[in-house]
Amino acid sequence: MRLHFSQPNDLSKLHDELLAANIRPSLVEGLGDDVWLTVPDDANEAAIAAVVAAHDPTPKVQPPSMEDQIAALQSAVLDLALGV
Repeated sequence: MRLHFSQPNDLSKLHDELLAANIRPSLVEGLGDDVWLTVPDDANEAAIAAVVAAHDPTPKVQPPSMEDQIAALQSAVLDLALGV
């Protein structure tokens, strides 16, 4: 079954929230504020709608990349070496 919702979203985060609610979508798709979920035909639509309604579209905070971590470390070492 394919369900459509229209609201701001972070698809990766929404997918994680569905999994946490023990809902196993086979596909999570989106374009702008439109979201399409492909779920088994026997899926609980009310439970899915509740997860989507409670969804927080704020993007997850990404950890710094390895390159950013190395640059910060190099800067800190240089500051220590120069006594800054």
